[in-house]
Amino acid sequence: MCKLQVMYDLYMSKIEQYKWFCSVDDDTYINIPNFVKMLREYDHDKDWYIGKPSLNHIYSVMEHKKKKISYWFATGGAALCISRALAKRMMPLCGNGEFIKRGEAINNPDDTVIGYVCNYLLGVPLTSIPEMHSHLEPMWQIDPLDYHKQISISWGEVVASKVIIIPNRLLIRDEIPQFPVSIDPTRAYTFHCHLFPKSDSCRKIQDRLGALPDA
Repeated sequence: MCKLQVMYDLYMSKIEQYKWFCSVDDDTYINIPNFVKMLREYDHDKDWYIGKPSLNHIYSVMEHKKKKISYWFATGGAALCISRALAKRMMPLCGNGEFIKRGEAINNPDDTVIGYVCNYLLGVPLTSIPEMHSHLEPMWQIDPLDYHKQISISWGEVVASKVIIIPNRLLIRDEIPQFPVSIDPTRAYTFHCHLFPKSDSCRKIQDRLGALPDA
């Protein structure tokens, strides 16, 4: 919550420069072109709370240890975004230390508190994006031919054939050419170069690692 408070206050101090406030966990891969394309479909001057829930049911907590409440929240593991208009509406509830107080009210972490504010307190529905994925999903079920359509990909541990089954690594089907595990333990480089093999960033990765993905 302390980190989220700093992030939100920083965004609000520069709000006229940026249309969206977004948060994503640091172990999630973001396809930036797809991410930007998706956001352009929504009007930042209207209230939008965008992401994907980690649960297939509404979330329930105790407010001030007295009242049970329920709401939808977008998980940071899949990335979440708040439009500039909604961020401004959140200011009295979240600015200058108030975000931390909202977390204390329900005794929950950052992404659930964002849902508490946006969905429950302000009544803004969560717009769920199917192409956003957290580590709580069975991402090994995603067809490799559809990798390029996804917006966010996270990691997980599953028991399935043709999957690298190691926690904290992106789940990449073994039919995808891969960098050796010794130099790409998280599989993030492999996934990025699968999506953007001719990009400058991939060429730099290949130069730095000194190896091409196994054919």
